[in-house]
Amino acid sequence: MSTIPEIQGGLRKATEELTARILELTRELSEIQVQQQEAAGGAPDFARLSREGGRRPIQNHPIAVLRQADQISYLAALCALAQAAPEASEAWLLLQRVASGLHLPSLEQPLAAALRMGEEEMDALAAMLAREGRTSDFLLDAMLVRLCCGETCSRTVALLEKLVLLINPSDQEARFLARLTAILAQQEGGGLLELWKEQGLKTCPGICYLQKTSGVLYTDNPQAAQAHGFRRVILHDCTLKPDENDELVLDQCILLDCKIECARYCKIRFLSSALQGCVLEFQKPADSVYSYGLDDFCTFEDTPRKGLKYKEIKRKG
Repeated sequence: MSTIPEIQGGLRKATEELTARILELTRELSEIQVQQQEAAGGAPDFARLSREGGRRPIQNHPIAVLRQADQISYLAALCALAQAAPEASEAWLLLQRVASGLHLPSLEQPLAAALRMGEEEMDALAAMLAREGRTSDFLLDAMLVRLCCGETCSRTVALLEKLVLLINPSDQEARFLARLTAILAQQEGGGLLELWKEQGLKTCPGICYLQKTSGVLYTDNPQAAQAHGFRRVILHDCTLKPDENDELVLDQCILLDCKIECARYCKIRFLSSALQGCVLEFQKPADSVYSYGLDDFCTFEDTPRKGLKYKEIKRKG
């Protein structure tokens, strides 16, 4: 019969062996979890992303007008692309910046939806994008996420190809979006303006991603455009009032749905610019018999004039 010290010694030994086995199993479990996370792109640190993305939110993203449920579905598909990549930290940060601009505090909800996403959810997403006219915006975002995932992301590429087939853009649209993705990734302001002019665009996906480093200003504020020197400015939905004593020079600018009000005779030069839906409005003196036209006010250098119309208003008195 064993003595009490022998029994106590046996218990200590058994406890030590059990503890060692538990530690070994814990290490193995941790290694498996790490491997699973690496294979699936890793689980993002939501708290860190929320802090960093909240400091630099993407403002005025085109899906801001959608219902929140549709915003979640949109982001969920993009999260699925990031989740499929082994190195996706930049992609997660980009998506959090978009989410922060939409007043979503974190990506937890979109990621949870991404993990549940199947064929039915993807079909519903494609239908929603077509209904809301957001297919180009989504494909551009998907290409930017793919670009952020680096080179070793075959699963992300495969999923992106599946989404492209589902949405089925034209070859022309796909080429345009691929070119735009490269321009935005490198913040090539000049390239963006040239692309805009070539395509005769009324608007352009991805404007929300423009940064100061691009050298291009997108604004509806004439004072901001003036502070930018009226150079490399995309000016929309506003009214310009040129000074009659100074020539207004717009260099590499794009004007969309803008009005130019001339209370007095003035001179305007357009250099390598583009205009769409714009009107030059001149308050003609009541006693004037001269017949004015655009050429009396404007000089067009490497700038099509078809996007600017002339309107005359008789000044009273």
